Amino acid sequence: MSTRALSFHSNTRHACFQLLLLSVFLSQSATAASRDQLIEGAKKEGEIVLYASMNVEEANAMIARFQAKYPFVKVKFNRAGNEKLLTKLFAEARAH
Repeated sequence: MSTRALSFHSNTRHACFQLLLLSVFLSQSATAASRDQLIEGAKKEGEIVLYASMNVEEANAMIARFQAKYPFVKVKFNRAGNEKLLTKLFAEARAH
């Protein structure tokens, strides 16, 4: 794979990760009227769980970038295979 393709692949994953985290924050704080309220809610919550089947090194790099931007939110990484991951996500969705 070329360097350009690797860079695109990495950037795409990074963008997907940020969208995933944003959607988590938005779904948890749907009534938040502003970004400041959303961030305050994240500070109170203090952590999120990232469920993924991606490479650990890539996940850790994305988590580090996220935590550099939002140091008040701890990211727990839960890595599993696709089938176990889907089972876990469905169980979490039913619990909330």
